[in-house]
Amino acid sequence: MSASLVIMTKFPEPGKVKTRLAARVGAERACGLHAAMVGHLMLNTLPLLEGVNVRFHVAGGDAAAVSEWLGDWTWQRQVGGDLGEKMQHALEEGFREGAEKVVIIGTDAPAITAGHIEGVISSLDGSDVVFIPAMDGGYVMAGMKGVHEEMLGGIEWSTEEVLSSSVERLRGAGKSVALLDSLRDVDVYEDLEHAAEVLGDDSWLF
Repeated sequence: MSASLVIMTKFPEPGKVKTRLAARVGAERACGLHAAMVGHLMLNTLPLLEGVNVRFHVAGGDAAAVSEWLGDWTWQRQVGGDLGEKMQHALEEGFREGAEKVVIIGTDAPAITAGHIEGVISSLDGSDVVFIPAMDGGYVMAGMKGVHEEMLGGIEWSTEEVLSSSVERLRGAGKSVALLDSLRDVDVYEDLEHAAEVLGDDSWLF
């Protein structure tokens, strides 16, 4: 089955990315970490995927700057208001273009590997929706075989109930849901040691 990977991210601009972290370490360092995590994904994860269409959905930055930043990777603007609307638009576009499975990730979980993405794609053979949970109550990856508005509308994003609410709504609508092993995303100061371990750089710890 054809699969697409949607990567939701922001152009690295100080003060516009990783704002919770920036309150502790400063806007420049927080932006540098954001850029490093995206770079790690582009260099160490995406090239290992086979048979998966990859597209970045980007907020912020002018077109020339975004194109220079992402190089040869395909990208387009995020469309919609809140995160749910942006995800729904991205999913609808992926399925409209012929994908039978669409996986959505952000760029805040540096430990994501090609194996994680391929595992979600494979697990969709037996489930309508597959999540890789985040350790803070959200999720770092979601794979679907269709657009499920139950997990996109009316969710209070950036809370500890994001995943549980999404799963409850999906199962209540009769959808089958699989949960794979959790990964850690990087949002606050206490997450920096994890980022340094994955990225091989501890400059954000001090």
